[in-house]
Amino acid sequence: MHNPTNMAIVSRFNKSTPKNDGLPVIRGRKVTVDHGRNNNNSRRGSSSLTIEERLEMMKRIFVIGVAVSILFYITQTDNNVVVPESSDGNVVTIPSPALEAASVSAVVPSASTPPAPPATTCTAAQRALVLKQLPNSAACSKRYHSGCSFRVYTTGCQNPILARTFFANTNDFKPVSSSSSIPIPFTAVIVRWGNNNIPLDLLRIGSGFDPKYGKDWDSIYSKNTCLKPITTTIAATKEGDPPTRLPPQVVVLDWDNPTSSVLHEFNKKYHDQELIIEDTINMNRGGEYAGKKDSLATLIQSKLVVSQQQQPPSIIHYLDLVGRSGGYDYIILMELLPELLQSLRFLHFGYNEKDNWSSPSYTLEKLIAHLKTNGLICYWSGDEQSKYGLWRITDCFLDHYNYKNWSRIQCVSGTHSDVKELATRMETQFLTTIQRYDIY
Repeated sequence: MHNPTNMAIVSRFNKSTPKNDGLPVIRGRKVTVDHGRNNNNSRRGSSSLTIEERLEMMKRIFVIGVAVSILFYITQTDNNVVVPESSDGNVVTIPSPALEAASVSAVVPSASTPPAPPATTCTAAQRALVLKQLPNSAACSKRYHSGCSFRVYTTGCQNPILARTFFANTNDFKPVSSSSSIPIPFTAVIVRWGNNNIPLDLLRIGSGFDPKYGKDWDSIYSKNTCLKPITTTIAATKEGDPPTRLPPQVVVLDWDNPTSSVLHEFNKKYHDQELIIEDTINMNRGGEYAGKKDSLATLIQSKLVVSQQQQPPSIIHYLDLVGRSGGYDYIILMELLPELLQSLRFLHFGYNEKDNWSSPSYTLEKLIAHLKTNGLICYWSGDEQSKYGLWRITDCFLDHYNYKNWSRIQCVSGTHSDVKELATRMETQFLTTIQRYDIY
């Protein structure tokens, strides 16, 4: 269909047509414009524009219209990419890479630059809710008392379910090197094995549910029921199928453990490259490791079979100190492997009054601050009784936490993009936990 306005403009090139006065013609009728008698500034209307000026104006209007249309299209379609269906039949919305890229700072620190501390806050309302659920009491100040609030909710069956499901899900988590997208093995470290199913669990999780790691779950570790095998909605890998990930690496560092022979049986089945055991560590004073900065970090680096295609420190995805570490947690994290904290993704450790923790200078507040400088956000690790609730400690520290009571803590990196989703889930769990009415 021809545009009447354009026809009126073209007609001005026809010499047989009387000169138009410049007013637009719509549907065969001239449209007049009332400028008003007192509006002197508007006297110069469209009638005084030359042909070139009118054409230039229309070009600009056309370009602006196209730009606005493109911008509108982008804002409607680029916020999310919608995948028709997930494996469980539900519509899945995946954040757009364009928005993800926009949120990343243009300044990329070098490998030697420590990560910036996570920007966590604790509002007055959040602090009040935490204090209501984990109150100070006379029990907290009494040594070995089982009634202190944060001990009550963290000493039962431990199951860091959010971390376990995240690392196992091959859609959520893809282990790659820090400097590139080159795949690397899922790498976990256990210090002082607790005679439980954690090594096998981490092999299974780290492999993305390779079925070969699930055969011996019940037969050997049936006495430990805290870590029930997790399930996934992703199509399970069948035996003989190509693996979805590189073989995992689980390093076990231990000492004075007569039952470690069970782990050596696993070595025969899963090979030294996957389950790596060093169970003769001398942790006595004056020994090879105690009191020597980063001594365990150096040992771990030497035990990793796969170099992860990067300069040290190697990425440690999961560090478990909950088993039999006793009072060694503080010195392990502060002295024996601080070099690895910058590359650590998830940490599970214990807090108590035994051994090194008994020193007055070894305080939880100091340790939490140290972990934060390495980008780690820490939470009280709720047990089965609390339905695995989480209470943030980082930037939400209460004074009575310095009373040393047996309890457990989880930490997640707030600075590494590959566990950003896990950090979000843990913070969401904290916000959900403090709103619950069944924890008081």
